[in-house]
Amino acid sequence: MPGSVYETDFENVADDLVAWSNRHVDATPTSGRRFLGQFGTEVVELRLQRLPQHARARVEFDLYVIRSWDGNSAEWGGERFEVAIDGDEAIVRTGFHNGFGDARNTQLWPGRSPNQQYPAGTGARERNTLGYTPDAVYHLVVEFAHRASSIAIVFRADRLQTQLPDGGVTLEDESWGLDNVSVRVVP
Repeated sequence: MPGSVYETDFENVADDLVAWSNRHVDATPTSGRRFLGQFGTEVVELRLQRLPQHARARVEFDLYVIRSWDGNSAEWGGERFEVAIDGDEAIVRTGFHNGFGDARNTQLWPGRSPNQQYPAGTGARERNTLGYTPDAVYHLVVEFAHRASSIAIVFRADRLQTQLPDGGVTLEDESWGLDNVSVRVVP
């Protein structure tokens, strides 16, 4: 059984956020669920120290895909979400589409190859429950070889439509957040 080294659901103000590079906690419009975010294209890192001896690590989290992510759409799409470990290349690089219901709307998730296409919303645990409409919640599990006594887990999105013509940034079109984050190590 993997040993837990970090867990949070961001509901408690006293949650340990010191390990995060960005500590912005927001609440969903519907039901007020607290989560880490909203983020645009910035990098968000979880850094943990003094891990017990282990051979593998496992990261689980709920990804909030907020508003109009366009998946594989040639005209507007291309948004990508990534998870990287210890500064290495991304071990997850995928995309999502929140335009449910139209068969032309496709996304990469649950695949990991740019050539894969799945119907919009494939694998979503929740759809349009957060209050951002559209929105979706995906539960991601990433397991990988890891032996170091510390770990840096990097979460980031790119190609989001967050840039304003005047150079400012907006999260009113596409953003993301994290909830129910768990890191475990396997001896």
